[in-house]
Amino acid sequence: MKWSLAHDELRVAMQKELAILRELLSNLFQEEFFLNQGAAQGIRQILQDRSELRKALETTRKERLLVTTGLKKSLKVQSKGKKLELCFLLPDEDENSSEILSLREQKRTLLYKLHDQKMRNSYLSREGKILPKTQSAQRKKKSAVATYPNEP
Repeated sequence: MKWSLAHDELRVAMQKELAILRELLSNLFQEEFFLNQGAAQGIRQILQDRSELRKALETTRKERLLVTTGLKKSLKVQSKGKKLELCFLLPDEDENSSEILSLREQKRTLLYKLHDQKMRNSYLSREGKILPKTQSAQRKKKSAVATYPNEP
């Protein structure tokens, strides 16, 4: 049951990685908010937080790769320099296998969302939204009230 312990370690490592990816996505959403508001100070803080998240992600990914490498060795799987799909390392009958594959799909989805949000923020940044708003833009807009005649 050595492989079972390795699969549990892989599951935990993937869950940690997903948690950090979710934090990164949240960070990108916050950046978009600050870009739309023109809050340069908020953006600086967000970028500083993102730097810490990237460091944590790098560490977590290294841990996951170590677990995956250990799993390959324990199963005596030879990849011969080729990329080995995760599904080849997981037994079909184990319930952890489906959970790990589900975590992999969640990771893929999050990576796509991260990419899309990063592109959106880059666009907003290029459009100059990061500059402080002028006084005329900061004035509160007045709302108009429409009245309708009473119907008989």
